[in-house]
Amino acid sequence: MNDNIEPEFINPPQNLKSKVDFNDNGIDMAALEKVEEGINKIVVEKLSVDYMETAVKDVEKLQALYNEANSSDDKIKDNFKKMFDVVHDMKGQGGSFGYDLVSSLCDSFCHVLEKVENPSVKHLVLIKLHIDAVQFVLAKEMTGKKQTAKKPAPITLFLTGDVMTGRGIDQVLPHPGDPRLYEPYVRDARRYVEIAEEVNGPIKRPVDWSYIWGLT
Repeated sequence: MNDNIEPEFINPPQNLKSKVDFNDNGIDMAALEKVEEGINKIVVEKLSVDYMETAVKDVEKLQALYNEANSSDDKIKDNFKKMFDVVHDMKGQGGSFGYDLVSSLCDSFCHVLEKVENPSVKHLVLIKLHIDAVQFVLAKEMTGKKQTAKKPAPITLFLTGDVMTGRGIDQVLPHPGDPRLYEPYVRDARRYVEIAEEVNGPIKRPVDWSYIWGLT
């Protein structure tokens, strides 16, 4: 070993130090918090991109499970359980990455999957509506969060089928019309009322004319 070799000192770049002021009292904590906030923002934005990719794949899983259940009555009960696991994870992840509207829809989705004790083909209508709603929100990147003054306020959509709500509500009003339907899933509009009662409990009939408007 040559003792005459001069040691070389390498000073690595201190990017964080260049962004934070030092004084007699040590580190400027306000500046440090600002830097950390910027780093966290970058991390969240990156994770949000990853979340979108994961969420889209989850919706594809749900669609595949729905298609399988729709083609085989034997698969309905098991696939409801599988869908619940997927939707429950989506419910938790949505809010974590700024997609509160996804979490809200998945909360409703979980409610349906959990409350229906004996799922059958008649319940698949509700399942398809929820899948389509989540898919639409993700495609449009609708977060559900309040926008700044520079951006338009989000629109609240009533995402459901017009036949189910219109004909179902009609059957609980004082003067219901003919309940006959001409669709593949349900032939009697009163069946939609029964499905609603299975999930949310009894509906007193007839309801008042203002019932359809809820608490508005």
